[in-house]
Amino acid sequence: MKNKIYLFLFMLFALNLKAQQIPDSSYVPNIINKAYPNLNGTIVFIDEAHNNFHTKDNRFLAFSNVLKADGYDVKSFTEKFTEESLNGVKILVISNALEENARGPFVIPTKSAFTKEEVKSVKNWVEKGGSLFLIADHMPFAGAASKLGEVFGFTFYDSFLFDENRRGILDFYKEKKI
Repeated sequence: MKNKIYLFLFMLFALNLKAQQIPDSSYVPNIINKAYPNLNGTIVFIDEAHNNFHTKDNRFLAFSNVLKADGYDVKSFTEKFTEESLNGVKILVISNALEENARGPFVIPTKSAFTKEEVKSVKNWVEKGGSLFLIADHMPFAGAASKLGEVFGFTFYDSFLFDENRRGILDFYKEKKI
C-alpha cells in the first residue's frame, strides 16, 4: 500500500511539473562571435515592475543567459516608468506585462498594465533614442500592452485565435496568403 501511495504522489508531482512553465537552468549558450567579447556590453533591462510573466531569473532565464553570453549586462527593471527611472536606460525589454494584482479568469477588455503617465514616459524615452523590445502574447497580455503598443503604431488584439474545426491548430502559409 505504501508503494502505491508513493507512486501516486510521484505521478501527481510529475504531471504537475509538466503543466508548469519553468526556466531551463541547464542551458549554456555558446556564442562564437560575441557582440561584446570583453563582457562590457550595454545594460539590457528586463521589466519586472508590471506583474510580468517573463522575468530575468525565471521564465526569461535562457534569454538572459544568451544576452550575458554575448557580453551584455542584464538587470531587472523594478520601478514604474517615469522620465527619471528611464534616465540612463538604453535598452528595455517588456514581456507579457499585466496590471498589478491581475488574476484569471481574464475577461475582455483586459486592463492596461501601464498608467497613462508610464505610456507617455516610455514614448518620450524611445523618441529620445531608447530601444524598446515589447512582447505581448495572446490574451490577457496583448490587451494589457495595447495602450503602450498603440503609441508606436502597433495594434494588439485582446483575444485568442482558435479554429474549432481543427482542434485549435492553425497553419499559416505565406504562399497561400492564409
